[in-house]
Amino acid sequence: MPILGFRHTANFVTNERPENWRQAILREYPNGTAPLFALTSLMKSESTDDPVFHWWQKNFDNRRLKFSGALTNVATAVTVDATFKSAFIVKMGDMLLIEGTGEIVTVTSDPTVSTALVVTRGQAGTSGTAIDAGVAGTNFYMTVIGSAYEEGSLAPSGVNYDPNEVYNYTQIFRNTLEMTRTASKTKLRTGDQVKEAKRECLEIHSTDIERALWFSKKSTGTKNSKPYRTTDGVEAQIINGAPANVIPAVTGGGVTLTAPGVINMNWVEYAMELVFRRGGSEKMMFTSNAVMLAINQVARRNSVYNLSGGEKEYGMRVSRLVSPFGELVIKTHPLFNDMRGGTNGGTSFTSKANNAYILDMGEFIYRHFTGDDMRYEKDLTPVGLDGMKSGYLTEMGVELHHPSYHFIWTGIIGGAEDPP
Repeated sequence: MPILGFRHTANFVTNERPENWRQAILREYPNGTAPLFALTSLMKSESTDDPVFHWWQKNFDNRRLKFSGALTNVATAVTVDATFKSAFIVKMGDMLLIEGTGEIVTVTSDPTVSTALVVTRGQAGTSGTAIDAGVAGTNFYMTVIGSAYEEGSLAPSGVNYDPNEVYNYTQIFRNTLEMTRTASKTKLRTGDQVKEAKRECLEIHSTDIERALWFSKKSTGTKNSKPYRTTDGVEAQIINGAPANVIPAVTGGGVTLTAPGVINMNWVEYAMELVFRRGGSEKMMFTSNAVMLAINQVARRNSVYNLSGGEKEYGMRVSRLVSPFGELVIKTHPLFNDMRGGTNGGTSFTSKANNAYILDMGEFIYRHFTGDDMRYEKDLTPVGLDGMKSGYLTEMGVELHHPSYHFIWTGIIGGAEDPP
């Protein structure tokens, strides 16, 4: 069963020629150190002819407003909290449900400022009811539930939404191998050392790109009087674009943990519900063995969710966590396993091995510079050198659409049963 967000035309026919170097990495090292970089060969990929690339994105507006202050049962002027959402998302004729009372009101005129609406109270058989947003526990939201116009009415005003511009940089990665002529012709018991050096160089090159895909941060500067750039990786784009989607494994959100980092089924359900509020119904989690163990402990001790293991997708061994909200395809990541926490001065600390990164794979775009999507440079040998030098070059960047679709779980150290 394919993973949502990947092309279905790729396959694994014996001796099939790889389309590019990244696809070769997937086939030769499906469970190696660069799984995300390898999977980019099966995902959306676009070239760029400039090291700075831009894209536009627009999120769906749920047309839910937040009012402030008190409303009497007859007041028609409503104060809108524009720090949550502007009043300009509604127009004359729209109908709003005041969630705290069940009253339906109609917008009487197009708003002229972002902080106020004029409404007609008690519509559609409901009655005007007083409500005070300043009272603790009061639901202060109003949601658009449609519009109602008379026969022969004139067309209402249009409501438009502006997209947001986002940008990132491409980053140049280079790794080389070199060997003297004599060394390259020396017979060794360990086999062809030139081939081994090429393999090792490719693996190091791929691993460097993999870590940048996850943890790099965009920047520009100069080096040797020439410009250089770094790309924003997955972690930075989620933190900057959707900071609320970084969910720590601590007590909160109506969930109680026996200790920070020790998750239970209540916490998993809470986090899974957030993950699948937006985006696809299937997403992919990359994490360490430690977090995978914690999730397995929770599933085993509670027996509520279905956690299946040992499946293979595109040659990679994955597990699937099925919930009422959606399905997580889980891939343990070798590089995350290497980034374990520990103790310092008798105090413990966590690291990337205690995190889980959840991606809506259909929204991940691999942007490579035109003509420089990982190429092998066969001859880098300086003139007159008694030997050989070659290497790999890649110029690429990350384009992560809709950060609100992606999540990071942090600080997970173990799993437990739900508290009694």
